[in-house]
Amino acid sequence: MREVFADKNLNYISKYYQLSNTEKIKIKYGLEVLYTVITKTIGILLMSLFLKTFKETIILMGFYLLLRLFSHGIHAKKSSHCWVASILTYGAFPLLIKYFVIKKIYILIMSTIAFVCFIIWAPADTPKKPLINKKKRIIDKLLTLIISTTLMFVVILSKNSLINNCIFFSYIMSTISINPLTYKLFKIPFNNYKKYKNGLN
Repeated sequence: MREVFADKNLNYISKYYQLSNTEKIKIKYGLEVLYTVITKTIGILLMSLFLKTFKETIILMGFYLLLRLFSHGIHAKKSSHCWVASILTYGAFPLLIKYFVIKKIYILIMSTIAFVCFIIWAPADTPKKPLINKKKRIIDKLLTLIISTTLMFVVILSKNSLINNCIFFSYIMSTISINPLTYKLFKIPFNNYKKYKNGLN
């Protein structure tokens, strides 16, 4: 369905705009991502209503998307892999957030680990969207570190266990998504921008 959605919309766009092959590849990738995000979000929210973890899921998604916005990270090769990972993640983590209180010291330890991971690996690109622009990679890394640090201060100042728990798990999800071992597990190349010549930066 994702391929059908992307192809149909790309054909529609191509009728009105003259696109190069590179532009078509980029647009198709963007359409595939859009389809995945929309369908996956709807599925996750419906699951959260069934599990009665809607609030926890929404907040967790918000913090995770905030970190992932600039740290980027892995995208599964197959839509089915993405669905399985999402169902397991957004099924289990919101339940843990709802029924357990994680001590602040553990959250701060996790935030420190995440900060180091962001320094080493962020931003992590994908084969379909290599971050070939060096300046953008630097800016994305800095913004990721700023957001990560800000969330750390939120944890320090906040007494809200729901918020703190959500930040804790968003750190876990973010570090997993940019970890080279995750890429290796799913047989996806890491640091794809290195395949390009410096002249493309």
